This record gives sequence, C-alpha cells and structure tokens, in this order.
Amino acid sequence: GNDGSSQLTSNLISLENSPFSKIKVTFSFYAIAMEHSDDLCLDYVLDNGAITGERCWSSLHAFENSRWYDDKSLEFAASNAQSLWIRFRVKGDDSEDDVLLDSVTIQ
Repeated sequence: GNDGSSQLTSNLISLENSPFSKIKVTFSFYAIAMEHSDDLCLDYVLDNGAITGERCWSSLHAFENSRWYDDKSLEFAASNAQSLWIRFRVKGDDSEDDVLLDSVTIQ
C-alpha cells in the first residue's frame, strides 16, 4: 500500500426504490506481506453519511498471507436507504502490505 494505507472505493450506488432491508457485500481476497498488526477493512456509507459502518479483519486472527479467501462478507441494515458506497481499506504500516480483491458482489 501507499505508506501503509491503500483503498479502493466504489462509485455511488443508487438504492432508490430498492425493496431490500439489508445489504450483503461478499468478496474474495488474497493477502501479501501483511504483518500481524495489519488489517483489511470494508467500510460502508448509506445516504451520504447518515449511516456509516465498518468491519475489519485482522491478519493476526482472521487470515494468513499467500492464501485465497472466498466468500468473506459483511451484512448490514439498509431499510429506506437511498444510496450506498463501499470502500476496501488496508490498514498497514509499510508499502509492502497488499491485498488482491476479486468477485465483489452486492446483494
């Protein structure tokens, strides 16, 4: 990552007229050179910041380097929300902390 911090942010996703009361983000990832103090985080913002949240997976407890992890997910309430954006973040301490992302789905 860039000085230990990298991010990938979606465009604004319209939820107007959406019948869903919950949103589920599912993805696959592969970690490279992440130390025990490094995290992979998924942030979400509904309605331009009216509701925000995050989930972080710690390299100490949740995953190992050099291995694909499929079907990681985060589910959150989204009743009556009109918009959404998501961001994947690497919280690391040097430029060697990298995560490859694949198969991101939003349901």
